[in-house]
Amino acid sequence: MDFTGRGFITEQDFLGSIVVTRLQAAKLFSTEDIQEYFRQNNLFPHTMSGMTLDRFKKMFFPHLF
Repeated sequence: MDFTGRGFITEQDFLGSIVVTRLQAAKLFSTEDIQEYFRQNNLFPHTMSGMTLDRFKKMFFPHLF
């Protein structure tokens, strides 16, 4: 999701990913549902520019840590 090498993933990057596209195509969740999940779990706080790759892995793939 960080194809530019910035070192972090923004909420917009995540929302534009294939993961979200597939969730929407399967009519499982809307963009608003996903953004609400982010807000409730404080995944992309407004005070930071994005989520680091390490934080992303810990949040979405904890079994790998």
